[in-house]
Amino acid sequence: MSFGSQVPLFSASAPVTVTNTNDTAQTITLSVEGKSSDPGLVVTVSPSTLTLGMGKSATFTVSATGNGTAIGQFDSSVTFATGTQRLRVPYWVSTTP
Repeated sequence: MSFGSQVPLFSASAPVTVTNTNDTAQTITLSVEGKSSDPGLVVTVSPSTLTLGMGKSATFTVSATGNGTAIGQFDSSVTFATGTQRLRVPYWVSTTP
């Protein structure tokens, strides 16, 4: 997912909808993989846990906040975990003057 090109002070968010295609209920734990190389960039997910019944969908939000972020490009990923399975979805943001 892309937060696009931003100025060093910014706030952006992206809603993400997931659907449980399994034949049993699933609990998904969401987290941000690693940390940005710039301490001024903070990426979070909310909520951090979703419980989905069979065939059900839910939405969570990935938010990025720049608090004087350096000029450059930053990326990492959001991790979805259910038991032993993991899926990583990359995110990217660029800051310009």
